[in-house]
Amino acid sequence: MAHPFFPNEVISDIPRIILTGDQRFLIEQHKGLTTYQPTRVVFRSGAGRVQVTGSDMRLKRYTASEAVVIGRIDTVTVGDAHTA
Repeated sequence: MAHPFFPNEVISDIPRIILTGDQRFLIEQHKGLTTYQPTRVVFRSGAGRVQVTGSDMRLKRYTASEAVVIGRIDTVTVGDAHTA
């Protein structure tokens, strides 16, 4: 159900993802990091697993609710409920 004051991503369990070119990935409302490698980063989320693949990737920022990955980003996959 929509709430008149808050966007859906704020009141739901769905992560907000912003990809800037192929160099920066932002995820809000994640539920933790399951894999962290220079070629693969995997987060848990309310939408299932969020996997980022690429090269020379690193975490620029990581908090309990938000993370920023920088480096060469090739693919982002959302929705697999299995953990890595």
